[in-house]
Amino acid sequence: GGSFLSRVSGIANVHVIRQPSYVINQALLNVKGPVLADRSVREALRYAVDRRLLREKVAHGVGILQNVIVPTVDPSTPKDIAFTPFDLAKANAILDAAGWKRGPDGVRQKDGNRLSVAFVSSTGTPDVDTTIELIRTWWNQIGVQLDVRRYESSMLFGPYASGGILANGRFDIMFLGRLIAAPFDLTNSFACKEVPPAGSNDARYCNPKLDAILAEYDVTYDGSKRTKLLSAALHIIDDDALVIVTTGREDLFGVNNAVKNFTPNAATPFDDMLHVDVSGS
Repeated sequence: GGSFLSRVSGIANVHVIRQPSYVINQALLNVKGPVLADRSVREALRYAVDRRLLREKVAHGVGILQNVIVPTVDPSTPKDIAFTPFDLAKANAILDAAGWKRGPDGVRQKDGNRLSVAFVSSTGTPDVDTTIELIRTWWNQIGVQLDVRRYESSMLFGPYASGGILANGRFDIMFLGRLIAAPFDLTNSFACKEVPPAGSNDARYCNPKLDAILAEYDVTYDGSKRTKLLSAALHIIDDDALVIVTTGREDLFGVNNAVKNFTPNAATPFDDMLHVDVSGS
C-alpha cells in the first residue's frame, strides 16, 4: 500500500511501477432505510467527504480521485462523470432545502427520523478507523450523526443465511474494496431482482429505468452500443449518489533493476512473463 511506497522507493537497485488497477475503494450506501432513501442525503454526504485529504493523509498520496464506480483504466469507462468536490456549505444547503432541520443537539431531523447513519467496518483496520473519524468530523458539521459498528470480517461479509451484515442489509454505509473486472457486470450489483439473497445488490437499490438499460447492455454485443449503454447506466448510478468512491486503487510493484521487460497490466501482473529476463542469468 501507500504506506510502504516511500520505503520501497528508497531501496537501492529497486524501481517502482505504479499504475491504475481494476479495484475500486468505495463507501457503499444502503438506500433501504428512511434516511438514505432520500437522494438529497446521499448527495450531501458525498459533498461532505474530503477525498483529496483522505488520499494524502491516509493513503499516502496513492489512489485515483474519481466518482465513476468502475476503473478509469478501462477504455469503455466514460470520461464525463465529474468528480464531486469537498463542499460543506453545499452539503448543508442541500439538506436545508430537503427539509432536514437541526435539532437541539445539532443533529438534523425530518418526519421523525434523526439523520443518524450506521457506518459498519471490520475490526483490526486502523486506516479505516482513521478515515471514519475524519468523516465523522465533517459530517458533524452538516448535522449528521455517525454510529460506528465494528464486526469480524467473517460476520461482516458472511452469507445471507448466516446473518452476514452486508448481505442482510444491517448497515447504512460500509467500506468495500471491489475488483471490477471487464466486461463490467452492473446487473448483479444494482438490478432490482438482485437484492440479497438473490444477488449482490447490497445497496437495495431499485430503478426500473436502470434495469431496462442493464437488461439491454447484458444482451448487446456491439462494442459501441455497449459503451453508450454503460455510460447511461453509470450516469444514473452517479446521479443517484449510490456510492462514494474514495479512490480508484493503484497497483504498486517494487521491482529489482536486474529484472527486465516486466510489464504488468491492470488485469493481470503476470500476463507477459515469457519476455521477462534477469540481467546476467
